[in-house]
Amino acid sequence: MNPKELHNRLWQLSEQEFQKFVQDFGGDFQNREEVVRTFVDNPAYERRLCQLLDIATEEEKIVQATLAAASSAKRSATMAEIAALIAFISLMVTIYVVLK
Repeated sequence: MNPKELHNRLWQLSEQEFQKFVQDFGGDFQNREEVVRTFVDNPAYERRLCQLLDIATEEEKIVQATLAAASSAKRSATMAEIAALIAFISLMVTIYVVLK
Protein backbone atom coordinates (compact mmCIF):
# COMPACT_ATOMS: atom_id res chain seq x y z
CA MET A 1 0.00 0.00 0.00
CA ASN A 2 1.23 3.46 -0.73
CA PRO A 3 0.00 6.77 0.72
CA LYS A 4 -2.19 7.47 -2.32
CA GLU A 5 -3.96 4.11 -1.96
CA LEU A 6 -4.47 4.76 1.75
CA HIS A 7 -5.75 8.26 1.04
CA ASN A 8 -8.23 7.01 -1.57
CA ARG A 9 -9.48 4.17 0.63
CA LEU A 10 -9.94 6.42 3.67
CA TRP A 11 -11.96 8.91 1.64
CA GLN A 12 -14.27 6.09 0.54
CA LEU A 13 -15.27 5.53 4.16
CA SER A 14 -18.33 7.21 5.58
CA GLU A 15 -17.82 9.27 8.72
CA GLN A 16 -19.26 6.45 10.81
CA GLU A 17 -16.95 3.90 9.16
CA PHE A 18 -13.99 6.22 9.70
CA GLN A 19 -14.78 6.52 13.42
CA LYS A 20 -14.98 2.72 13.69
CA PHE A 21 -11.67 2.47 11.82
CA VAL A 22 -10.04 4.90 14.28
CA GLN A 23 -11.43 2.92 17.19
CA ASP A 24 -10.13 -0.38 15.74
CA PHE A 25 -6.75 1.05 14.75
CA GLY A 26 -6.24 3.06 17.91
CA GLY A 27 -5.10 6.60 18.36
CA ASP A 28 -6.96 9.88 18.46
CA PHE A 29 -7.13 10.75 14.78
CA GLN A 30 -9.43 13.65 14.06
CA ASN A 31 -9.30 13.36 10.28
CA ARG A 32 -8.11 11.14 7.46
CA GLU A 33 -5.02 13.21 6.69
CA GLU A 34 -3.66 12.45 10.15
CA VAL A 35 -3.91 8.73 9.42
CA VAL A 36 -2.06 9.16 6.11
CA ARG A 37 0.61 11.27 7.81
CA THR A 38 1.02 8.63 10.54
CA PHE A 39 1.48 5.94 7.89
CA VAL A 40 4.08 8.04 6.04
CA ASP A 41 5.96 8.59 9.31
CA ASN A 42 5.57 4.95 10.46
CA PRO A 43 5.47 2.54 7.50
CA ALA A 44 5.53 -0.37 9.96
CA TYR A 45 1.77 0.23 10.37
CA GLU A 46 1.17 -0.94 6.82
CA ARG A 47 0.08 -4.49 7.65
CA ARG A 48 -2.50 -3.39 10.24
CA LEU A 49 -3.84 -0.57 8.07
CA CYS A 50 -4.15 -2.92 5.12
CA GLN A 51 -5.94 -5.47 7.27
CA LEU A 52 -8.46 -2.94 8.52
CA LEU A 53 -9.05 -1.35 5.11
CA ASP A 54 -8.88 -4.55 3.04
CA ILE A 55 -5.98 -3.35 0.89
CA ALA A 56 -3.11 -5.52 -0.32
CA THR A 57 0.27 -4.85 1.29
CA GLU A 58 3.32 -4.22 -0.88
CA GLU A 59 4.60 -7.69 0.06
CA GLU A 60 1.34 -9.27 -1.11
CA LYS A 61 1.54 -7.34 -4.38
CA ILE A 62 5.11 -8.57 -4.93
CA VAL A 63 4.06 -12.17 -4.27
CA GLN A 64 1.18 -11.86 -6.73
CA ALA A 65 3.46 -10.34 -9.38
CA THR A 66 6.00 -13.12 -8.83
CA LEU A 67 3.31 -15.79 -9.19
CA ALA A 68 2.02 -14.16 -12.36
CA ALA A 69 5.55 -14.01 -13.80
CA ALA A 70 6.15 -17.67 -12.95
CA SER A 71 2.88 -18.64 -14.59
CA SER A 72 3.78 -16.68 -17.72
CA ALA A 73 7.22 -18.29 -17.82
CA LYS A 74 5.65 -21.74 -17.55
CA ARG A 75 3.24 -20.97 -20.41
CA SER A 76 6.12 -19.63 -22.46
CA ALA A 77 8.16 -22.79 -21.89
CA THR A 78 5.19 -24.94 -22.91
CA MET A 79 4.75 -22.93 -26.10
CA ALA A 80 8.47 -23.31 -26.85
CA GLU A 81 8.16 -27.08 -26.46
CA ILE A 82 5.18 -27.16 -28.83
CA ALA A 83 7.05 -25.02 -31.36
CA ALA A 84 10.07 -27.35 -31.17
CA LEU A 85 7.82 -30.36 -31.71
CA ILE A 86 6.19 -28.71 -34.74
CA ALA A 87 9.64 -27.85 -36.15
CA PHE A 88 10.78 -31.46 -35.65
CA ILE A 89 7.67 -32.82 -37.38
CA SER A 90 8.19 -30.35 -40.24
CA LEU A 91 11.79 -31.51 -40.58
CA MET A 92 10.74 -35.16 -40.68
CA VAL A 93 8.09 -34.43 -43.32
CA THR A 94 10.59 -32.45 -45.39
CA ILE A 95 13.18 -35.24 -45.20
CA TYR A 96 10.55 -37.81 -46.14
CA VAL A 97 9.36 -35.75 -49.15
CA VAL A 98 12.92 -35.07 -50.38
CA LEU A 99 14.02 -38.72 -50.05
CA LYS A 100 10.94 -40.10 -51.72
